[in-house]
Amino acid sequence: MIRTTVVGSWPLPEMYRERLLQYHRGILPEMLIKPTLVGAAEIAIREQKSTGVTQFMGGEFFAEMFIQHIPRKLTGIRLVKPQAPELKSYSDLAEYELVDDIDAPHGLGYVEAFRRESQIAPDLEKASVPGPLEVLAHLRPTPELRTQIPRAIMIVNREIRGLVAAGAREVQLDIPYIAIRSVLGRLTPAEAVELIAQSFAGVEGIKTIHCCLGDLGSQPAITVHNLRALLPYIERLSGVIDKVHLECSHPGQWADRACLRDIPKDMEVVAGIVDVKAPVETVDQIEERIREVLRFVEPERLWIAPSCGLGRRTTEVAIGKLSRMVEAAKRF
Repeated sequence: MIRTTVVGSWPLPEMYRERLLQYHRGILPEMLIKPTLVGAAEIAIREQKSTGVTQFMGGEFFAEMFIQHIPRKLTGIRLVKPQAPELKSYSDLAEYELVDDIDAPHGLGYVEAFRRESQIAPDLEKASVPGPLEVLAHLRPTPELRTQIPRAIMIVNREIRGLVAAGAREVQLDIPYIAIRSVLGRLTPAEAVELIAQSFAGVEGIKTIHCCLGDLGSQPAITVHNLRALLPYIERLSGVIDKVHLECSHPGQWADRACLRDIPKDMEVVAGIVDVKAPVETVDQIEERIREVLRFVEPERLWIAPSCGLGRRTTEVAIGKLSRMVEAAKRF
């Protein structure tokens, strides 16, 4: 069958939901933190495996809503606007200001999570880390902020090296901000390549990038959905990365699907055709999309995946989408 994978995040298990919310608010008792994170990851791994997906991940329960936890891991910044009690739009996110050079002396949490989760499932092989622009995403834009990009790259590279040292065979760099700025013409291909290549500098193993346009309140961060705009930097990453995961679920992206044939042949293609922002598709619908993608990508280079993480969906939806995705992939 065509291989299948996931992006990273998984819905909060109901029995640990309140504890995980307390953990992210910083009020969960210390003695309950590890049992909560381990117990939630066990459920996520079991639920993913039950669908038959080729490659599973740990659920990312230590991370609040993708990157909301990252500022709490950084030094050199100060909170100026708290996060809204309920996140409905991107304006509800917390804001920080730069007061010194940034660092993450205790890491971003991804290495610790992989160590915990690989003890639960020794066959766990894939982990993810946000890119350097995501590390800076909550900081108010100032002329000084650009000087922190090399430090953000250093933090990400250190985290990736730690993951590989902990046994991760594949590390996925989540880069929605690179994708968004590339689509909007605010980042040159050379700048995008530099950010990605330096993040992976000196790293062994399978190197993957995940390009999406964000997901908050089931909405992307921008209204322009142009897949072809990503090709100029993806083409330059030949020999740098091994796999590229592209969100292909928006109408504009799907209309650009023929550009998948232009991805360098030394890269595997992860097609995010299962739309996390939509109701559960039928097996026939997913099969039709796979068949269409196979017009442009050889089956031995192809993986099928959700368009983004499933952490903001219900467990029923997440399992439904993965199960039907796997069933469709088995038809090939």
